[in-house]
Amino acid sequence: MASLALPMDAAVYMRVHTNDGKIDKYNVENVVEVEYDEDIFTDITESAAQGVTVSGKKGGFTYVDLGLPSKIMWATYNIGATKPSEYGDYFAWGETKPKIGEYSYRTYKWCDVPSDLEGTDEYTKFPFKKYYFRRIPYESFDGSILYDEVGDYKYKLDPEDDAAIVNWGNGWHMPTKEDLIELVDGCTWKWTINFDGSGFNGHIGTSIKNGNTIFLPAAGAIYTFDYDMYAVGSRGFYSSSTQLLSEYEPEGVNQMNMLYTNSFYEDGNISAVYAGAHGQSTGSRTWGLSIRPCIEVDITKSAAYILVKTTDNKVTKYATDNVKKVDYEVEDDEPISGQ
Repeated sequence: MASLALPMDAAVYMRVHTNDGKIDKYNVENVVEVEYDEDIFTDITESAAQGVTVSGKKGGFTYVDLGLPSKIMWATYNIGATKPSEYGDYFAWGETKPKIGEYSYRTYKWCDVPSDLEGTDEYTKFPFKKYYFRRIPYESFDGSILYDEVGDYKYKLDPEDDAAIVNWGNGWHMPTKEDLIELVDGCTWKWTINFDGSGFNGHIGTSIKNGNTIFLPAAGAIYTFDYDMYAVGSRGFYSSSTQLLSEYEPEGVNQMNMLYTNSFYEDGNISAVYAGAHGQSTGSRTWGLSIRPCIEVDITKSAAYILVKTTDNKVTKYATDNVKKVDYEVEDDEPISGQ
């Protein structure tokens, strides 16, 4: 049998070729283990740390699979938070940054307040610049009342105005009205004081389908000229990417659909913005509300990985569908680059 004769100072390197043309090189003497792994959808360690079920992660943000018909996954915490018990940031509808100061019509991005109305509450005279619809009555020549219809008829946020898309990216987005309704209907809800020993109150939702859990803290809202916090610790208000379409509102379309929680409802009965079975839960677009993002993830396809573990305790993870090939080479000299 023939044998391979290597130079005294030769080194053997493992090379991982990825689809983007990149080649990572590892001295085999420094490689502790190479293994194949499949994603485990429920992360036990993360779940214990957060106090709710963590099913996966996208773009650095964790989500939970509640077994919903739409296959939508929900973030385990709000935008601006790092864990479920934190309130996070507050956003006016269609704005992508939290404010320092008042949340009002005169500071709202999509509203022009005439100078003579600064500081007043004459909302019907504040013209919107985007996302509105209004019917203006006028008298016809025969005395009948007709209407001029004005506005852009937009009821759903454009991607550039969706706070989840702008702040989290990677497929995350604000929920629609329908998403909120599905979330409420897909879980049983219980009011919880001092969630997971954090000192924060809110509703825990337990999936009817798979028993996984989600927590919505009662972060309250901001909706006054003086940056006053409203109902913190007793109520939660979660904004959607859609607004209520009502041509009969005197201000035109100016209310977003939202999910509403209240400490009064200890078991269930949280509403999810729908003019019907779920009640009428809407709020002014100028209010500062919480945002809980969601994302579409195909959990029927398990993600497979190659894990390369080295002697310096580093683990490099390669998705198998991004690996072109793995091979080996012998070099007499030290590599120019490597792991």
